[in-house]
Amino acid sequence: MTRRVPAEWEPREATILAWPHNADDWPGKHAAVVWAFVEFLRKAAETEPVFLLVPDTSRETRAKRALRKAEVNLERVTFLQTPLDRSWARDFSPFFVERITERKSERVAVDCRFDGWAKY
Repeated sequence: MTRRVPAEWEPREATILAWPHNADDWPGKHAAVVWAFVEFLRKAAETEPVFLLVPDTSRETRAKRALRKAEVNLERVTFLQTPLDRSWARDFSPFFVERITERKSERVAVDCRFDGWAKY
């Protein structure tokens, strides 16, 4: 059995993102970060579904307001409320690999413990 990490340009079913809710991560720049995030999400949602993690109802409401203002197609965004401390989904979300055997190829989630940010 082999595992293969798909290249970033290969087709995917969706993108997982987390709403940038912790202003302490970007001192003095949170508003700009939210704007850039919304623009990124808008472009992603043009070509694929987006799963947007939000920590609570209040942040979901704020996110929807910002996305509507940017004319994001909300039909392509699924909001998932979950406890969050950081906004870097790549640091805590599973990522997907292709598991290849002699008989088949299947996509599987890999759950890793991220420890690259000793500060947190």
